Amino acid sequence: MNKTTLLARWLAGELTEAELREFQKTEDYAVYAKIAEKATQLSPPNFDTEKSYSAINERRNNRNSSKRTIFSLQSLQYAWRVAAVLAIVAGSYFFFNSGTTEISTGIAEKSEFNLPDASNVSINALSHITYNKKKWKQHRSLTLNGEAFFKVTKGNTFDVKTNSGIVTVVGTEFNVKQRNDLFEVACYEGVVKVTHLNKNYLLTEGMGVQIINGVVTKHSFKGTFAPSWIQNESDFKSIPLREVLAELELHYDLKVTAPENIQNILYSGTFSHNNLESALKSICLPLQLSYTLSNNDKRVTIHE
Repeated sequence: MNKTTLLARWLAGELTEAELREFQKTEDYAVYAKIAEKATQLSPPNFDTEKSYSAINERRNNRNSSKRTIFSLQSLQYAWRVAAVLAIVAGSYFFFNSGTTEISTGIAEKSEFNLPDASNVSINALSHITYNKKKWKQHRSLTLNGEAFFKVTKGNTFDVKTNSGIVTVVGTEFNVKQRNDLFEVACYEGVVKVTHLNKNYLLTEGMGVQIINGVVTKHSFKGTFAPSWIQNESDFKSIPLREVLAELELHYDLKVTAPENIQNILYSGTFSHNNLESALKSICLPLQLSYTLSNNDKRVTIHE
């Protein structure tokens, strides 16, 4: 069975269980499935049966017509499937040849992987990284949404692009966090350049920069070789409570409700990713707040 026929039968749901299992084992399946998912957002044009029937009868009765070609609904549906197959083949060609690679984590999930130059990346929960594998040797650059810790091998410049700014290094270890209105970079080894709104901030080992709602704060830290989240603990220094609660939500897959007037209270401290009750106490007790936890541990209400 050639690939086009295989894809057409797969789209039509006509593969046997054995054929489907074999197809799912191939390296191409994940890519085709992803492209097909996008294709489901498209739909074939509406088919008006009565209008089409009238048009066919009119053509039949037209004796001046030298040729008559009648397309059945089944043939139109088949044509749509063929078009979908062609779209998937074209899409997969573009995907493979563009060299684009995407790495994502979900709520309460962390991951680790190596880039083409053996640089190591650890990704925190609910984060997304995109980079071009084919062009990596010419330009070590990736896009980050969320938080990640990088151990970069020496070589050409290495850029981490976020919505809030760009972090540029050569060979170093650093952490980048970009969530909502918070942009934070910490250098654990070497030298890091942070570009934000056309301004550059140079960080050496043990230095960090924090940007919240456009307000820039530089700070220093000692005695740590990696961000605390690597060890399943979130650490904050003078961070608005709303950002802390948002971080709690993504590590425990729950919804937190708090009064509006306490959202901007600054919090300094840590909370564990492994014990919800302990995490809530770590946040609430220093701020003299209380909390209510739902029976299914999926909703938290913070009280003054």
